[in-house]
Amino acid sequence: MTVIKKIKEAAKNSNSSLLKEEVYLNTELNLYDFIDNEKLLQVYVDVPLGNIVSLGRQDFWREGETWIDVVQHLHGNEWSDEVFKYFESELKEKDFPAPSSMYQLRLTCYGGICKCGNGNHRLVAAKAWLIASYGDKASLKKAKVSYYPLKHEIKEVFKILSKKGSSVLISSVEFNEQLEFPDTTYFFISKSYPEKVYALKNNKVIEIKQKKSFYKKMISHWQEPWHEKREWKEIPHQTIIKMLDDEWFNNYEYQDD
Repeated sequence: MTVIKKIKEAAKNSNSSLLKEEVYLNTELNLYDFIDNEKLLQVYVDVPLGNIVSLGRQDFWREGETWIDVVQHLHGNEWSDEVFKYFESELKEKDFPAPSSMYQLRLTCYGGICKCGNGNHRLVAAKAWLIASYGDKASLKKAKVSYYPLKHEIKEVFKILSKKGSSVLISSVEFNEQLEFPDTTYFFISKSYPEKVYALKNNKVIEIKQKKSFYKKMISHWQEPWHEKREWKEIPHQTIIKMLDDEWFNNYEYQDD
């Protein structure tokens, strides 16, 4: 059996819920406005595979697919048993042992969740193989990471809105709303409890006190024809929980100069 066949079979036969989660494209979870970019750390750190939620390209998989689905698209041409040693070793600056592979695996982490910067194919394979082989607590050892902590205010609003298992919906403030909401960039609501609306204003999260008509406008994405919908980005509850789970980020080493 070829190496890629072993990886695909391991993923198919795994009972892990982590591998059944939906894969996101980096741009779907664009959280750059919610991080403290002045506290960037370039490090090597053990990254829980369950906290890696998105890929950098969508050239070999489709929206809505799970990690089990995505791994089935991999070709793995000329992959040898050396890839298993690579998956289980400290990665740091190591190149992936495949002819067409370029550069080191690189991840960017926002709070507790991570996305792929380089090495999409090997990351999918590594996540499938390691979780299937070692369980949900499997991690990448000493991966090359650019780490940004979430802003304190953002962590607090996510904690509030994600209670009782709810997803969080985020919407940009439109240009014509700036007069009513000056210096405000985003609205936040709980999908399960939309009666409270929060906003990011001057980098602080506030609750907006408005009339019922305002709430109706905010939740019109559930009620109006498609062309009148307000655009909301939904961050699932399980992803929010992972964003808030940044305790794994310790025992890091600074990257080589």
